[in-house]
Amino acid sequence: KDIGVWYILLMFSNVWSYPLCYVLALPIGDKRVQDAKHDVEDVDLVLRLVRFATDAQHRQMVFAVWIRRLDVWGLHFASRVPILRSPILFCRPHLRRKMP
Repeated sequence: KDIGVWYILLMFSNVWSYPLCYVLALPIGDKRVQDAKHDVEDVDLVLRLVRFATDAQHRQMVFAVWIRRLDVWGLHFASRVPILRSPILFCRPHLRRKMP
């Protein structure tokens, strides 16, 4: 009977619900969020991959950052999860000096 009304209602909710949620989530009028730092590197993912593949210095820098993060995560998990301590220290023995 009223399939046309339900169709219009469903189409309206599907088409307009996501943009409406996006607009409602914007920090309009919130000075803390509007004045927040926006100093992140806004580079397309494809350009990052190309730079990673072609620039050896950039690749070394990325690996160094990830090794540091891996060490921090390793220390975190080794100090909080006792069963993971020996495998982590086996893989990264220099972390033994930094263990609490």
